[in-house]
Amino acid sequence: TLTISGTGRMADYESSGSTPWSGKSFLIEKVVLGSGVTSVGSEAFNYCSALTEVSLPDSVTDIGYDAFSDCTKLTQITLPDNLTNIGSAAFLRCASLPEITIPDSVQTIGGFAFAGCDTLTEIVIPATVTTVGGSAFSGCDSLRAAVILSSTAYSHSMFMDCSALKEVTLPDGMTDIPYYMFIRCKSLSKINMPTS
Repeated sequence: TLTISGTGRMADYESSGSTPWSGKSFLIEKVVLGSGVTSVGSEAFNYCSALTEVSLPDSVTDIGYDAFSDCTKLTQITLPDNLTNIGSAAFLRCASLPEITIPDSVQTIGGFAFAGCDTLTEIVIPATVTTVGGSAFSGCDSLRAAVILSSTAYSHSMFMDCSALKEVTLPDGMTDIPYYMFIRCKSLSKINMPTS
């Protein structure tokens, strides 16, 4: 178990090789951030190939880019209730992550944030989200249902190559569908359209 303690923002890193635990990152099975830590540093835990569980305190408001990308064995993480930002590629290719609940506090989801999460089956984007980056959920091979509750939380290529996606619910107030939003979603059979 790797425990990060202290208060305030965690350091951001230029690459996985620049973290203090880089030489032993392949041994880390669990990460625990202590109460008082307010962010997960960019590239802090990417390529932690043995990581299965992450514990984040409610003090965390920001998850940096590439924070957990390519943690292919990650199966358990609960996003804290005060989280506002999920950085670009934060969970890219977390291929064993079966579910994720995005809390109502989140405002921004970066591009490719959950792309390639191959076992993710359902996603609900709350009304608080104002921005979603391109390809945020692209290539999620097992994703079957998506619900968007925010009228601005959609983007180009958002669900590209989600081959199992069957049903999508779009929000009231949505006036257009961005390019490639559902390209190559070959199983898509039902889109619940808004009155707008």
